[in-house]
Amino acid sequence: MTLLADYNWSRKVPIVEGYLASVLRRRSVLASQERSWQEDVTSLLIETHNLAESVLQWLLKAFPSDIRRLPHWKDQRDWKDGEAQYYLQFFNLPCLTDDVIKRLSEQRLDQVRTAVKRGSSSLKALLFAALLGTVDQASHPFLKLSADELQLTRLLDMADARNKKAGHSGSERIDREEAMEHADFVIEWVQIFKGWY
Repeated sequence: MTLLADYNWSRKVPIVEGYLASVLRRRSVLASQERSWQEDVTSLLIETHNLAESVLQWLLKAFPSDIRRLPHWKDQRDWKDGEAQYYLQFFNLPCLTDDVIKRLSEQRLDQVRTAVKRGSSSLKALLFAALLGTVDQASHPFLKLSADELQLTRLLDMADARNKKAGHSGSERIDREEAMEHADFVIEWVQIFKGWY
């Protein structure tokens, strides 16, 4: 009911609707528990990450990036020194702070190519590919939304938390409050694209 009442726009993008429903459900369960199971907390973070990825996948379909803007795999297997940073700086977007550029430039070129071609890859590669779409798509949301609205640093923080604290069997674990903060942020973040879905 919450999905229909407050997030009716999500019906236009079934993949986003599915992950949003899952995040809302898991967040509600966690909020109602006095003590939470670690797997519930981890699952919330993983689903939150999947929700953000689903929005980037939608962006790449709605505002496609041109693969020809990247070096061809036959000519170049990976970025040359500083090349990824140069690309990101070239986009000249206010949302691309030095920190965001540094973090995104660590993505391998083959991952960015896969994101552009197939719409599947890591969240950071999907984000890089979506940013590439701003070169050819004048109505791209990233050109219209402010840095404060996009909050790419927070999005990358969530991806890093998922990779370090939920992606593998490491010693670091996500705590309930942090997982819920990331979920709340991404629930708000997916809504900034409502006018484009």
